[in-house]
Amino acid sequence: MACEEGFEVINMVPEELPVTLENGVVIVDLTSYDPVTQEEFPQFSSVKDLQDLRFFSKYLKQIPEQFFEINQELKSLFMCCSTIKPDNGLSQLPTRFNCFSHLEELHLVGNHFEGFPLPICNLGNVKTLYMDNCTLTKIPKEIENMSSLVMVDFSYNSFGSPDSLPKEFFHLPNVKDLYLIDCQLNELPSDIGGLRNLEGLRIGKNHLTKLPDELFDLPKLSKLSVEGNRISELSPNIGQLQSLKLLLIMENKLTTLPEEVKNLSNCIHINLFDNKLTCLPRSITEMPKLESLIVDGNNNLRRPPLDVCSCGLDSIKGYFESLDAQDVNTMTVNSPRLKVVLLGESGAGKSSLAHALVHAKALQHPDNEAHSTVGVDFFTWRPHPNVIEFHIVDCAGQRRYQLTHPFFLSTEKKRKGLKNPVKGGSDPEWRRDNPPIISSVLHQYSALQCLLQESPPTEQVCNTSYIAMVPVSNVSELTGIVALQKEIIRIAENRELFPSVGTDLPEEWVKLEMALRRCKEDDQVRCMSYADFEEFAKEHTGLSGRGLHSAVTYLDSIGELHYYNDIPSLYNNVFIDLRWLAKLVKRLFRHDLQETLSFDESFQRFGMIRGFFDELKTKLVQEALLSKALLRCLWAEIELEEAMFLQMVELLHHLGLACRLPSDDADNFNLFVPWFLTDYSSAVEALSESMTDDQAEINLLFMMSCLPPGLFDRLRVRCCSLGFDFYNWKDHVLLLGNDHRILIHKHIYPTGPDSGSPAIYIKGRGLKAELDSLWKSLLNIVEETDALLREWQRLSVQRCSLCPPCIKKKKAKPCLFTCNWMSHAAARKQGHSQTTKICKAGTRFLNGEKFDANLIFPPPDVVKQLLDNKWPQQQQPVSESVPDSLIADLSQKIPNEWKVLASYLGFNTDHVATFDQENTIIAEKVIAMFNAWKHNQGANATRRKLMAALRRVGRRDLAEKVCTYQQE
Repeated sequence: MACEEGFEVINMVPEELPVTLENGVVIVDLTSYDPVTQEEFPQFSSVKDLQDLRFFSKYLKQIPEQFFEINQELKSLFMCCSTIKPDNGLSQLPTRFNCFSHLEELHLVGNHFEGFPLPICNLGNVKTLYMDNCTLTKIPKEIENMSSLVMVDFSYNSFGSPDSLPKEFFHLPNVKDLYLIDCQLNELPSDIGGLRNLEGLRIGKNHLTKLPDELFDLPKLSKLSVEGNRISELSPNIGQLQSLKLLLIMENKLTTLPEEVKNLSNCIHINLFDNKLTCLPRSITEMPKLESLIVDGNNNLRRPPLDVCSCGLDSIKGYFESLDAQDVNTMTVNSPRLKVVLLGESGAGKSSLAHALVHAKALQHPDNEAHSTVGVDFFTWRPHPNVIEFHIVDCAGQRRYQLTHPFFLSTEKKRKGLKNPVKGGSDPEWRRDNPPIISSVLHQYSALQCLLQESPPTEQVCNTSYIAMVPVSNVSELTGIVALQKEIIRIAENRELFPSVGTDLPEEWVKLEMALRRCKEDDQVRCMSYADFEEFAKEHTGLSGRGLHSAVTYLDSIGELHYYNDIPSLYNNVFIDLRWLAKLVKRLFRHDLQETLSFDESFQRFGMIRGFFDELKTKLVQEALLSKALLRCLWAEIELEEAMFLQMVELLHHLGLACRLPSDDADNFNLFVPWFLTDYSSAVEALSESMTDDQAEINLLFMMSCLPPGLFDRLRVRCCSLGFDFYNWKDHVLLLGNDHRILIHKHIYPTGPDSGSPAIYIKGRGLKAELDSLWKSLLNIVEETDALLREWQRLSVQRCSLCPPCIKKKKAKPCLFTCNWMSHAAARKQGHSQTTKICKAGTRFLNGEKFDANLIFPPPDVVKQLLDNKWPQQQQPVSESVPDSLIADLSQKIPNEWKVLASYLGFNTDHVATFDQENTIIAEKVIAMFNAWKHNQGANATRRKLMAALRRVGRRDLAEKVCTYQQE
């Protein structure tokens, strides 16, 4: 037991070994106890008919003699140790080890052997061999004696020498799965073609520049993973892999794919993330079973445009469909345009710069005073008819306005914005691998007189393209503006810097864009329903439905329109006037609202009278409480119909800018808008330093590489909409439940200005007897945090629970337990684990304090209940019926999850196989599944059940869509 001061129990192996019987197999599993030692090696021979033995070998340098008294008919042996510490575990195996001739499964992970342990080569019945991270440098030719091997893992060893992998190894007749991850391989031996039964090959994180042709002769290869290498070209012979289903070739240097990729007739998934692709072959759309294609990170991709490709395979097919529909004599249209986003500190002169670029004259305000940008301003600049057209987005510099940028920057733009220019510095390789950002040192004075470079360089810097810095002034004669204009045009025409400029577009897409511009000039239509937009497109183009959706994606990416396809209440609307949308934002989110907002007699049509106006305005400015009536007044000039008004309120909530507060009167609701929390109240007494004996505390941490701007305030909105009472102050929010409190705040782990990482810290405290209730609330917050973090998919995030004993002792660097709290797998795993855990801060001879595992991992029943059943009251479905139109919509959005979803809807594997075999297109398979479900369930085929199933497969976004979907 733990003593009061701290260091406590050693979780030693009990004298009476824990023996279990599973499916007739006698098992001794010591992996939840301390590693065994040489001096106190357990008496395994006392266990009769032992067939499965598991223990950690961390403190063993060699195997004790008594080990060989074990039943020699042992089938499975797990004898592993940590892969982190040097000189860990066993250094060799004695010759006598070959007495275990009945072994079929052998795990030796993390033992740092002096050389390959030859005795195991005589174990001819071993089918599964794990020897990753064993400090191996060579595989002996004697391995040919292990002819029963089916699964082999030699990852994280050093096989850089050409003779490290002998040809005898590749003659093993039964190997189906081979792992050689991070083995310092410079080339893959051509002998790989000898593994005729190989089904899965994982050779990621090596130094390969090509794949041997013999690899493409493997008739049964279904999974090929070569991520993190240096491969620049795929052989056309890849089309010979007729059994291939998964091709993972992320983080390489591919510039194109061979046309023969279309011959991969059974391929389901291809991941090409972060290569150097410039185009995709049209033949990729002819692959009959391809369900998903990932090309994110290929910043040079031009055909199709990257934004189109990032929206999935259907969007790519839409692009090529639009090209195919053209007349054979019609050329694709070169689209020379570039979006320029001006970012910087407040008062730096960005608006003046934008005005000078467009109008070639200084920006003069009537009162001759400096004015700050409110929200976002848009400009179009085309220097000459035949040069690039620039869409300029001038973003307000005040930090507060960063919270409103999601209105105008798509998710992908936000992800790209996480690039850290400081990290790359002047490193040429970093510059080549990252999208260019024109960095300017902006001074606070009216004239930008920071002379960075007298004249552009006359030769390339670091043998690559460059961006010259041009000194400019926004006063007097606009010194330097002409030179700056020329430099911007020059670099925009440089394909190495901006490969998306001049993207090849289908002619019908350009016709649609021109028609939209004419529509904007009439200044009558600012927003269309998607159905109306389809009719508009039919009048002006010959685009198919899929081609139109792909075109919308492209037009959104270049700033011609905005389509919130990820928001259930708005996916039926297309905003074609971004200035009108910006006006919505500017009327509400502005730093000078106190001075600019005053009562107008026209507000009376919203039921507003002067006597209430000032009170409601004060509540907004001082308490961040916005009434529906006051919001109507703020948006009076925009004249929104009630339905669109409510949809825009939902948009505010979805973007994390506001949330509805509980109200008995649905027609007169209030919104909480933390953007106005500039003067925070003093910190309340959130959680006292000490706890009572009947209390427990849970500490969760989202540690990340950087904290995206506005993320915490958006999380604050989501948490305050969960039904808690709450207090807000600087970088903190306190949620008050019936029997617990939860404090959420910004954090640095470990503490310290130089060594820590930014984090979101969630601390919950409640009664020990009500721990399930506390976990339910915490997991709701975890879900909201994860939903936000999904917008920044390139952001590195580590999810951890903090060690309770370390927290109790106030350690500056508490131990962390990595945990994906909401996953079913984690819940099931914890359901079969020990009920106690041990602080990792122990030593070899003295382990840390034991504590309740439920203080770091949620109880499985709680996770299951939340994933299966729990739905907030405000998210009851608008109807229980599941119309065909909803099914058709869903069929386009679950290409990867539909088979798992089928199991949650009550179908067995035979049913799924039937749907799979009787239909060719994924969408048709999904529709067949839903129709069968409705037929079988009858009146019980409700939206509520469908929503629960979608949540279980991780598609909460689609569950929300099902909840709010209304048939037109």
